[in-house]
Amino acid sequence: MVGTEVIGSSAFNLSALVISVTCIVYKLIIRGKVKLKNWLFIAFIMIIAIDAFTGIVEQFLKYSKLTFGTKLIIGHANLFVYFLTHFAMAPIFVYYIVMECGVQHKFTGKVRFYLGIPFIFMELLVLINPLFNIVYRIDDNLTYVRRSGVYIAYGIIAFYTIFSLVVPEPLIIFLPQI
Repeated sequence: MVGTEVIGSSAFNLSALVISVTCIVYKLIIRGKVKLKNWLFIAFIMIIAIDAFTGIVEQFLKYSKLTFGTKLIIGHANLFVYFLTHFAMAPIFVYYIVMECGVQHKFTGKVRFYLGIPFIFMELLVLINPLFNIVYRIDDNLTYVRRSGVYIAYGIIAFYTIFSLVVPEPLIIFLPQI
């Protein structure tokens, strides 16, 4: 029996998917100057669409009549795509803020490289997850269980979020000295 929680979650994800796809189509139809920040915005919205779609797939898997093995394979692939894209949201957001505030000229190549290391680390955690279950695992009830890698990534995402709040002015004074 499908409960109201499942219906609410599916409706939320479907709404997010429709809104994000509408934004992407609108942004591609109404072309302005092709700038990097426009592509970053589209990438951010695409990640929201992918995350919403994976949420819908997760709900479908719970109540489908597929075999356990098929559900397990699809569930792993679904979570892999979800975390791979979900962890990319914060770095894309930071880069978008840097571009939108017009402070990208204050970042040397070395600083950009250092800012990219945590993102690469998070993506590597997801890439090696099928071998070591660092980020998540799926239990016998086909429920995903967060592992320590998710909390490490959330710490990195907190860093990126705080950085995006202070990058427009205060912190930029100290960055060129790195």
